[in-house]
Amino acid sequence: MYCSRHSNDMSALDSGIFFIEGKNFEECDWHVTRLSLNFNFDASQSYFVGNREYRISPEKYLLINEGQSFKTFAASPVESRMVTIAFKVGLAEEICHTLNNSDEYLLEHTAADKGRRNFFEKTYPLDDFFQNRILSLIQTSQDNSIDKNYLNEQLESILIHLLILQKDVRQDALAINKVRKSTRIEIYRRLHWALEYIHNHFHEDIKVEQLALQSCLSSFHFKRLFKELFHAPPYQYIKKLRIQKASELLMKGQPVNEVCKAVGWEDPSSFIRLFKQVMQVTPHQFRQGLKD
Repeated sequence: MYCSRHSNDMSALDSGIFFIEGKNFEECDWHVTRLSLNFNFDASQSYFVGNREYRISPEKYLLINEGQSFKTFAASPVESRMVTIAFKVGLAEEICHTLNNSDEYLLEHTAADKGRRNFFEKTYPLDDFFQNRILSLIQTSQDNSIDKNYLNEQLESILIHLLILQKDVRQDALAINKVRKSTRIEIYRRLHWALEYIHNHFHEDIKVEQLALQSCLSSFHFKRLFKELFHAPPYQYIKKLRIQKASELLMKGQPVNEVCKAVGWEDPSSFIRLFKQVMQVTPHQFRQGLKD
């Protein structure tokens, strides 16, 4: 049990792990979640959080904040391990309170602030810690050898790791060259809305106006802030991403014409020229180099 569909009072639920294995997961109804981490270890899976779309894969997971409405679906040609970890309401605040204060302070102030802690809601690269810890939990639960105390201990270690990662993300946000901290954090959030859109639609003809709309910014303001944070104009970032995705497909042995279409390039000759400009070899030479 992990969300509002399973309880009228989410604060009464302990931290838990929800695991499904299968090829398809029919689109669920909208419902409200606790702070959750969402994984698919074998295929792509779509999430809609509020009015935004996110896509997870074996390479990245999605963080959703407490109180958010979401729905999800998956359709895969292979069996997929779909996992959601939801944390007990208030646990993140309690752990932050403990980690960020001295023992002397904690002896006098036993309770954490009651305000809800909001994290940067977006997809993140899947690291070895999460992958190893979560897959181990799944295996243990399938062996029917897991107990509640052990599960809570492991989920708390996962949450602590998440909090450490969030510190680095927050530092990236605060590095934006603006006076007010709240402005820097808001810019970071909005630009990552556009970044999610780019990674979900890189194979389409994306216009800067679309990305600015995703970020709730004017086109000029968006372009200036995007280049400042990601060190490249939007169109250059999209080109680089397409070449990266093309390289991955070529490594899997897909024909050049199919790769060209898959990354949204209509003209194979211009795609080959761009690939050579960036990679210093043609797609054929790149694939041949992998065989040698």
